[in-house]
This record gives sequence, structure tokens and C-alpha cells, in this order.
Amino acid sequence: MDNKKIGQFISKQRIEKNMTPKQLAEILGTSEQEISKWENGSCLPKDSVLISLCKNLDISIQELLLAKEINDNEMKEETTLLITQLMKNQDQNEDTDTKMFAKFLVFFILLPIVIYILTSYDSETIIDNNLSLSLFTPFIFTLSIFKGIECIVNHKDYFKWFCFGSLSLFITLYFVLVQSTI
Repeated sequence: MDNKKIGQFISKQRIEKNMTPKQLAEILGTSEQEISKWENGSCLPKDSVLISLCKNLDISIQELLLAKEINDNEMKEETTLLITQLMKNQDQNEDTDTKMFAKFLVFFILLPIVIYILTSYDSETIIDNNLSLSLFTPFIFTLSIFKGIECIVNHKDYFKWFCFGSLSLFITLYFVLVQSTI
């Protein structure tokens, strides 16, 4: 989807309906500046206005997103291409999320555990390593809180971040209790 093309298409359709940006803004319940932003391609209409915009310009949502008028024969083909493109974009975002999660897992969870195992060969070292390992967990907890909030805001699944946050909080509290008894 090209914001500039979509903006030009909105402008063209508005002009064909003999509407000014101000008139269209009043009909949609938005500002003239917002219409200007759409038409110059700096942003797209919000979901809440999209259907009303298409209805008032006598176009379909597919035509708006493709930035061209399409007949019934083209509709099926163009819609399929548009849906395919949107699905590819979604798959790419999920791949990026998976890679970031793997990096998080390796750096903040596995690396401290490996360091702990490699350096704990006697009981005194184990107590020292418990303390050093416990220093990582508040950072894991903080990061998981922020990532969880980000997932909630973006309507994504936040369960894995909730689990990491809970686990790191539990480990932190455990180490605090162990250190206070020693």
C-alpha cells in the first residue's frame, strides 16, 4: 500500500463528488487538516472513519487501499493480491518477533544460567554466584513488564512476557530471602 497513491485517490474521488476538504471533514466528523494529511500521503484514515469515507466517496475499501477504481471482474483478483500482501507483512512481523524473543531468551535467561553452572564448583562459589545471578533477574522483570505492556497496546499475545516477568520476580524474591538468611 502506497500512502501517496491512496492520498491522491482520495483527493480525486473527493473532487469528482464536488466536495471541498472542509465539507468532507464535516461529513466524516474530522478536521480539514486530517483530510489534508490523508491526501498528501502523510497518514492513512483511521479504521473508525474508513467505512464512512468509502461510503461518502462511493468507493469500496479495496478500491481505497489499492488506490484505483476496479470493476467486479478485477475485484476478486485484486482483493486476493491485497490480502496476500497483508498476510506476507504479518508473517514478516511475526518472524521478527520470534527472533527478538529468541535473542531475549538467550541473552537474559540462558547466558546467566550457563555462567552460573560454569562457575559454581564449590559451595562458597555457589553462594556468590546466587548473588550474581540474582542481579540479572530485576532487569529481566523490568524488560518483561515493558514488553508485556507493548504487546497489550499492540494487541499481541503477552503471555510469554507475563511468564518471564513472574519467573524473574519469583527468582529475585527467592534470592533475597536466601541472602537474608545467610
